[in-house]
Amino acid sequence: LVISEIMGVKLQYFAALSCNYQIFIFNLINKFKKSPLASLGALSAGCALEWTSNLEWKIRSENYGILLTDFEFSLLGSMLNFGAAMVCILMGLMINWIGRRRTMILIVIPFLAGWVLLVTATNVYMLIIGRTLVGIGCGSVCVCCPVSLLF
Repeated sequence: LVISEIMGVKLQYFAALSCNYQIFIFNLINKFKKSPLASLGALSAGCALEWTSNLEWKIRSENYGILLTDFEFSLLGSMLNFGAAMVCILMGLMINWIGRRRTMILIVIPFLAGWVLLVTATNVYMLIIGRTLVGIGCGSVCVCCPVSLLF
């Protein structure tokens, strides 16, 4: 009787270990599925950071169709940081309100709208608003991706 009780406890212990191992593997697989999506967010943020430096000569030339003064170009460069700073605290709250996955899905909206405005811009204001929207996306990525990958 004692041996069967001991064996039963051992079997339950091994079943619990097996269950914990399966949960660990499941969580690991989920992290590997999230990693490429987070990497795409980081890639888009990196493209946004370098956009003004790579296109400065084209924006300032007459081939682009929009002439910018020095003040407008510096404003265009700094609006990304303004948009990113504007949204960081809100993203932390949104993660708690609607969850990490839905928040990461919503990040696509400002990125997409910002890039569409930047590509199809016909005046300086479209460039500035597009750059601010892309900055909102960059700030959101910098808050949501590390939290999503850690937990």
